[in-house]
Amino acid sequence: MPHFLCRPIAVGLRGLWGEGPAYERENIFAYGAQTPGPPVHYDEHKLRPHSICHAETMKHIQKGGTAIHEVSLSAFVGWSTVAKIRNPKWQQADDSGTSVVRVGRESLEHALLESGPLCERLLLSCDPLPLDSEGYHDSKFALVLEVDAAEWLIEEKKLRLFGTSFKSVDFQPGSSERPIHSILFRSAAVLELLDVHAVAPGRYYLVAPPLPLVGASEAPVVPVLFSEKEWGGS
Repeated sequence: MPHFLCRPIAVGLRGLWGEGPAYERENIFAYGAQTPGPPVHYDEHKLRPHSICHAETMKHIQKGGTAIHEVSLSAFVGWSTVAKIRNPKWQQADDSGTSVVRVGRESLEHALLESGPLCERLLLSCDPLPLDSEGYHDSKFALVLEVDAAEWLIEEKKLRLFGTSFKSVDFQPGSSERPIHSILFRSAAVLELLDVHAVAPGRYYLVAPPLPLVGASEAPVVPVLFSEKEWGGS
């Protein structure tokens, strides 16, 4: 059965960046209501994408950067590698209680020995994975790339898409710099908050087109992974 990599999004889901609830809903039309409008149920949905599974592009960190609708959808569709950092060694990062693992090139290559050859799309997580009460990667445990790993993926491997189970590809407390975003965005789009904790390392066919919101720097997405047998092709 395909893997759906977006967790259910409930009204009131806690935002991860101090922006309020990740999802709010307000009714527009109701069944049989005695008000102008069709007798159907119709809601307005307000989403704050950075606290749910989403795609993002260069515009996220750079004024005038590439927007979501300007990225070829082929970046979000194709063969992908799921890799896991096994038994991560979390290090206390700051007085907020956040711990971090920074994945260097050597650690990443070691993880790829288990998952198989690297495709143009890489989805990264760890095992075991700390989960929060909603089943997401716990934001108090930051899993991010080191600069050498990000450079290797972009310059040598020509990666087109990088995905992570964490809420960001950077962890730079107290800094306005986003070095890993900057490197990855040279040739890759980014997916964040992927629900891959139940997915085994390996090669899968990914279908993950974001909503083509014109001018947006990010958009919600429901990524779907198919095994090689399910997709039935090479």
